[in-house]
Amino acid sequence: MFTIREELGTVNGLTITFVGDLKYGRTVHSLAKLLQHYHVRINFASPSQLSMPTAVRDSLKKAGVEVKEYHELTPNLVASSDVLYVKFLRRMGDCRGIHFRTGATMRAGETE
Repeated sequence: MFTIREELGTVNGLTITFVGDLKYGRTVHSLAKLLQHYHVRINFASPSQLSMPTAVRDSLKKAGVEVKEYHELTPNLVASSDVLYVKFLRRMGDCRGIHFRTGATMRAGETE
């Protein structure tokens, strides 16, 4: 949150896209919950097996946040985002063989 404010001057009015492992990433859960107190639009882009937990999505929607979910990261989605928050796939036992369309395929254990 601090970095967003420092770099962009505000949080309100932004479109923030979370990318990658949204199921196991505790930091993405915390940031998403904090963002429900701002006027933002949130996109979730992840392999279907690693989607943001339903409870987090429901909490955001209940707070009036516009939430969209995608299973591939397209150039249009990137271009429409003010902020990209990337949580790489790290849990090899749970992610082996999961592919996420980004123009390149992300595989478990890759960080670039």
